[in-house]
Amino acid sequence: MHNLDSTLWDERIVTLYDYWCSICPQNGEVPLRADFDPARVRQILSWVWMVSAHSQPTRFKFRLLGTDSVQAMGRDVTGVWIDEAYPKFENSIGYQDYIDVISGKGPSYRKGEAHYHIASYKNIERIMLPMSENGKDVDIIAITVYD
Repeated sequence: MHNLDSTLWDERIVTLYDYWCSICPQNGEVPLRADFDPARVRQILSWVWMVSAHSQPTRFKFRLLGTDSVQAMGRDVTGVWIDEAYPKFENSIGYQDYIDVISGKGPSYRKGEAHYHIASYKNIERIMLPMSENGKDVDIIAITVYD
């Protein structure tokens, strides 16, 4: 399964990661989106955001943003393609993280320099966790904690 070392992570990220692991199927596949119950992570929902992954061409769309994420971004970009909301996205380090998550169907943790969407934040800590809407294609759930 996914054995990331979460000992030094922000507790909000650990909460989401642990919950995601608890809904992962035993066969090693990613959990279904329908299995994700927001009530189980109620205490961190304001930081949780979901991104839909689309193929041909590969694009990502903001699907849901928690209130703290909206406040940090300075606007609500729910329903907007990431590359339209943030034109530098496809040339950012973060873009490859999205690609890796949808192709490898595993989580991606990163702590370090902010890269494309919030100019006032110098560092971020986040985890991206894949889920499937239809049992085949991957949607991404992400939590981001800003410094």
